Amino acid sequence: MRYKDKLTALLLVAGVLFVIYVLTFVLSPENIARRNSQWTPLDAKSIEAAGVIELRGGAASHLEKTGGAWRVMYEGKSYPAKQSRIEDLFSALTRKADYPVRASTGEAYEKLGVDEGASDKITVKDDNKKVLVELFFGVTDATGNIYIRSAAEKEVRSGTDIFSAFISGTHKNWFDLSLFPEHDSAGFTTESVQQIIVNPPVNSGGVSYTLIRAGDGWKFQSSENAVKSSVEPAVRYILDASGEDFIPADSVLNAVFGAENGSVIVENGDGRRFTLSLGPKVDDKQTVKVSGSEYIYALSDWTFGRIWQNKDAFVEK
Repeated sequence: MRYKDKLTALLLVAGVLFVIYVLTFVLSPENIARRNSQWTPLDAKSIEAAGVIELRGGAASHLEKTGGAWRVMYEGKSYPAKQSRIEDLFSALTRKADYPVRASTGEAYEKLGVDEGASDKITVKDDNKKVLVELFFGVTDATGNIYIRSAAEKEVRSGTDIFSAFISGTHKNWFDLSLFPEHDSAGFTTESVQQIIVNPPVNSGGVSYTLIRAGDGWKFQSSENAVKSSVEPAVRYILDASGEDFIPADSVLNAVFGAENGSVIVENGDGRRFTLSLGPKVDDKQTVKVSGSEYIYALSDWTFGRIWQNKDAFVEK
């Protein structure tokens, strides 16, 4: 057989094999169904344009992006939001995963719980209130998968439930309740803090004391050594502490914070400092203000006890 004939035969065989491959793998009903079941609710390119998030589930939550940061809007006021939680939400919305189509009729919407009036919902809009994505969440099936419908599509899909964690809570789940959320960027770290002044409430029976960094350790203002292994975790806890809730300012009108109610002053090596000032109790919760912040926080008893520790906790035994 001549070379040209051999080449023609080889090309013919290769073409036949290619057709068989396409028919078997690319165009097989199973592979077509698998590709069609891959679904992404929100295009990742839309995240930058997002300006409003509305959630309807355990309770309604409304968030808006202001000055590059997300805020929780509640009872006419704006509160800081957990940026990491919002990043997790967008990660879930832009995740491509297996969500096969299960139905596409209005009758199925109601049966599966994805009709507009009855279902839980996540809506993302841009700054001009244009809807970027609107998802309705229905019941779960026997395997735990949840039914989902996008308002932009007629199909009802089902898949792994990665969204209930975002819609089942309340607005409080979105609050960033860190007493000092930017301590790292502000240069306050466990290593940089040089002094802590603790003034307990006058009626607590405790005594005021000052802890001062001394070389590799800590001492009291009286020069008595303090237990380093107890002081440094306490410093770290103060920097990372969070409240339980925000307290409306009108709940503590004319209230005195600090002074006889107690305070903690944390001072950095460069002389900068911030102060936690205790106020009155509201609904049996201790309130506190942080210097430089407009917010008033409610503290749990456990958090209060960790910040305002008795001097004995740091005395060498």
